[in-house]
Amino acid sequence: MASETRDRIVEEARDLYLTGGLSALSMRKVAERVGVSATALYRHFDDKEALLVAVVQAGFERFTSYLLRGLAGKTPPERLARTGEGYLRFALEHSSYYRIMFMTSREDFGFDQLPEASRQILARSFQLLVDRVRECQDAGTLRAGEPEEIAVLIWAFVHGLVSLYLAGHMGPLDGKPTAFARFYATAHVEFLAGLAP
Repeated sequence: MASETRDRIVEEARDLYLTGGLSALSMRKVAERVGVSATALYRHFDDKEALLVAVVQAGFERFTSYLLRGLAGKTPPERLARTGEGYLRFALEHSSYYRIMFMTSREDFGFDQLPEASRQILARSFQLLVDRVRECQDAGTLRAGEPEEIAVLIWAFVHGLVSLYLAGHMGPLDGKPTAFARFYATAHVEFLAGLAP
């Protein structure tokens, strides 16, 4: 029961933050939305900053679990492709978290104030992509170069597509997740082909 309440608190805080930014996120408003007293809320979180850290951490834990699905691929290129699919699935299925994590400035959600444990969770998700790049390089399917730089290129590409879609800037694909997923898959293949040796 306590864990369910904590999860609801995090989700309501996430939604409040999305609708009005940091100024809209208050312990009182979250308590009202969850249907608990402010005192009960403070049993779960010391303050607003701790609550925001929990929102970011919950999002990245979920995000990492989607990226880990890529490890089911049998070859390095398949694992890289599946990691890209996981990225898309997370963005479509958890767009609220995606918007906070990747469409909000670091300053707005206080990235630099996150505890080290939370930063490690964030770093782990990027390391999964770097590892996929490195193994594709070792297999000869991606060009040589710094794996971190190539990973940033791939991330920037998929993030650009997803962000445009979530912001409603994809024209005829707007509001059509299945059509966008097909477009994303094709564009992802073409982009990676441009990174071949």
